[in-house]
Amino acid sequence: MAERVNSQLRLAVALRDTRVRNLALRAEGLSPAALDALLTIVDEARKVQNLAPPEAGADGTEEPPAAST
Repeated sequence: MAERVNSQLRLAVALRDTRVRNLALRAEGLSPAALDALLTIVDEARKVQNLAPPEAGADGTEEPPAAST
């Protein structure tokens, strides 16, 4: 539960940036292949700028996979 709340808080903080919102809104409706290409570009840009990988699932979804109990 706490991990889900933390994930939602990270998303809320990110969406305060107009450029992040614009990027998300422009990406809406693109094919899965185009979205995957954009995720790859963003990941490479983060590497170039020496930023840590985002805390998301390996498939680029907002939340990491739930741990099995």
